[in-house]
Amino acid sequence: MLKETIQNELVTAIKSKDIQKANVLRGIKSAFTEFEKSPNVKGTPSDSDYVKILQKMAKQRKETRDLYLEKGRKDLAESEDFELGIISEYLPKMLGEKKVEEIALKYISELNAVSMKDMGRIVKAVNAAYPNQIDGAMLAKIIKANI
Repeated sequence: MLKETIQNELVTAIKSKDIQKANVLRGIKSAFTEFEKSPNVKGTPSDSDYVKILQKMAKQRKETRDLYLEKGRKDLAESEDFELGIISEYLPKMLGEKKVEEIALKYISELNAVSMKDMGRIVKAVNAAYPNQIDGAMLAKIIKANI
């Protein structure tokens, strides 16, 4: 379903002559196709697989943007921001920091976590309950602060 949405948006962008958006959507479509053709994929990929690809692409854009800003290349950083904005349109909405902290504290108490050795169990449980909705780095930071 997500793949079809991207394809339809690509056609619309091409018809409206929005070249920048079309190029970003082509990149997304290319990443999807590359994933589908990889030998590790069995059967048809799900929307959750495509969301993971988009999350990876968004993370790459953020890191690249930060590097460009660090080096004083605002023009290139703006380009990365534009691409990030388009990619983000297709990602599920992430939960806010307060909500993530609430969830993390709930799982810390439920799993009786007392040391950093328990962090893996907590992360696994949270990600199972809230797939593709929580930023992993934020979750890890909150767990470390509360164990």
